[in-house]
Amino acid sequence: MLIDHWPLLGLRLITPRLELRLPSDEELSELADLAAESMHEPGSMPFLVSWPSLPPKKRARALVQRHWQHRADWSEDDWSLDLAVFADGRVVGEQEISGRDYSILREVRTFSWLGVRHHGRVPVRVTGLAQCRPLFGLHSDDPS
Repeated sequence: MLIDHWPLLGLRLITPRLELRLPSDEELSELADLAAESMHEPGSMPFLVSWPSLPPKKRARALVQRHWQHRADWSEDDWSLDLAVFADGRVVGEQEISGRDYSILREVRTFSWLGVRHHGRVPVRVTGLAQCRPLFGLHSDDPS
């Protein structure tokens, strides 16, 4: 099975309301469709990256390419985990967690978005990654 060679396929972060996991190819297509609809309200640009402002078809393709590229380029030191966010079994957005020079810096960055049609409907609140510290090999005495 593919999960034997790529264990991240088995990673699931589950709360009473949400599930975060790597999407299947079909779910990645749904995520791309959602991104094509819109990731933010017209006239606003809440992101520091430019691809969310591309025209819909290019935005969807950029999302798929980013997912594939991040999987292909994964290493212990430089990685990006692109998790689809599910609410009630539906794809509603994405949570990315990435680390560069991770073995040295022990820092992660995050990027997340919800499809505009889910704004205000999906109860998402970022409370920090403190609960995920063991996932990243961090201990309570780490300054990061």
